[in-house]
Amino acid sequence: MADPKQKGPTPPFPKQEQQPPGTEQAMEPRPDHGEVTYKGFDRLKDKAAVVTGADSGIGRAVALAFAREGADVLISYWNEHEDARETQKVVEAAGRRAVLVPGDLAEESHCRRVIEAAAREFGRIDLLVNNAAYQGKAVEKVEEIDAQRLRRTFAVNIEATFHLVRYPGGGILLEGEEPAVREGIPDGAARAARGAGPGVRLPGLG
Repeated sequence: MADPKQKGPTPPFPKQEQQPPGTEQAMEPRPDHGEVTYKGFDRLKDKAAVVTGADSGIGRAVALAFAREGADVLISYWNEHEDARETQKVVEAAGRRAVLVPGDLAEESHCRRVIEAAAREFGRIDLLVNNAAYQGKAVEKVEEIDAQRLRRTFAVNIEATFHLVRYPGGGILLEGEEPAVREGIPDGAARAARGAGPGVRLPGLG
């Protein structure tokens, strides 16, 4: 039996770099989101999902899988409109609704707009996938990370995760590593954000 990891393109890949947020259209080779291989079995039939960072990469793969499993999907993304429209196409090709909501998750007010849009369009939220993240350009020394970059990293990667569960539009299933989140404890999202801090490691600081 063939190893599925060997079916697609394999390294080495052409050296390439983009300015954030970047676009999948410029990548070579193009990523595989399961367009050909993923088969759904209605395991999420008529569910309503919110996926952040769903314009490309893992986010698009999740949106595609959810749609083929029968869910409608709100596609939250920053400003990569062309990529987001491609995600919309794969969701709609599966016969499900796709709602595009662009904007910056570093802003608390936008996190609220995302949840309110999902509640308005779908009537509820069954699934929330906090996939969006900001990393920035690789650096050699910790001194190269300025305060603005640090603030944005935490705003998108940690604070947004908390804000998105503060404004529930219905029953939300949040798959998190923090047990308090999985068990539905009211301040679980805050505990998860707190727990993320000690795990941060900076180059040169161990």
